Amino acid sequence: MGFVSAYDDYYDPTTGTYYGGDEQSAITFPVQLNYIFGKNNSPHSFEVGGGLTYVTKKLNIMNFDSYGTDDHRTQLFGTFCFMYRRQPVNGGFSWRAGFTPLLGKGYIQAFAAASVGYNF
Repeated sequence: MGFVSAYDDYYDPTTGTYYGGDEQSAITFPVQLNYIFGKNNSPHSFEVGGGLTYVTKKLNIMNFDSYGTDDHRTQLFGTFCFMYRRQPVNGGFSWRAGFTPLLGKGYIQAFAAASVGYNF
């Protein structure tokens, strides 16, 4: 489960303009399957994943209101991850970094990601 904040703007086809609305909050439900490539006794691996994220409200999350007359608001996003992962075999400090694109209605937004942790 997650949380996002965005504007509830809308497109008026009669005037050809977008109207900004109030800032709204929504709950997100991400589901993703990941696979980790690597050798059994190596701390180095590569993580690849894909999935979907459902948002409880149809919001203009990425502010893509400059594409003309198209409505780019959506409640369903495609998610992917391509990450290098360093996770010690016998436990310890672990980290990962990579590329995590987000696919919405009519656009692709590139993101970078990083995480740190400790494994036992």
